[in-house]
Amino acid sequence: MQEPVLPSWLKDEFNYVHKPAIRAGQRGRGSGGTLLLINKNLKFQTLLAEDTHIFIELEISQENIVIGCMYLNSNCNVFNVFENISLSLSHVFDDLENKKILIVGDMNSHIGELGTLDESVVFGTCLSAKRTSKHKNVETRGEELLSCTENLGLSVLNGRTIGDIPAQLTFIDTREKQTGENYESSVLDLIFCNVTMMPDIHRMEVLDTIHTSHHLPVTLTCILPCLGETQESQDTRHNTGI
Repeated sequence: MQEPVLPSWLKDEFNYVHKPAIRAGQRGRGSGGTLLLINKNLKFQTLLAEDTHIFIELEISQENIVIGCMYLNSNCNVFNVFENISLSLSHVFDDLENKKILIVGDMNSHIGELGTLDESVVFGTCLSAKRTSKHKNVETRGEELLSCTENLGLSVLNGRTIGDIPAQLTFIDTREKQTGENYESSVLDLIFCNVTMMPDIHRMEVLDTIHTSHHLPVTLTCILPCLGETQESQDTRHNTGI
């Protein structure tokens, strides 16, 4: 497996798990590729590493958090991917009451403002039951994605979290930046969590700080009771990296 090219300071401070981009032929750039960086002060184990997704279990004080990093290209079968995840990690998803789960990634799916929850689900959290979004379009693939995640007990955080209401655009079409006209800019980079994780979710922001990629960085701030302080997990994505 080809190793990622990382700055020395990054290697000094972080462990990583990755799957390289896949190149269909000898020419052209690869598609996909996923990278998870983990602070060396934190203990973790890799649960699953496939072309479309990586899952780790992170140990923070007395709590374990399962984190998934995904890239779903526009041609992949969403149902097949999540069936593989469900079967491979059945021990995780069969114990949702005792597991905290976060899944982040470029899903290449348009979900519009779907994903409204019952008020009782978000009671006592910083989250809104109803989602709003700057991108209203819904596609069949987006409906399939939400069906798969809901079956696993996961809810989307974009558009219902402080700092991201309504859901901000995470994919910016280059032509829109150049002309100001509306092209295909959308909300492709999504974050999901289970109910057990919801009370720890504090803030989510999309940052317009990177101009070498169509995708913008997304930050998610969690307040973990076991630490008594804010731990910020920053998804600094270039194409599909985290």
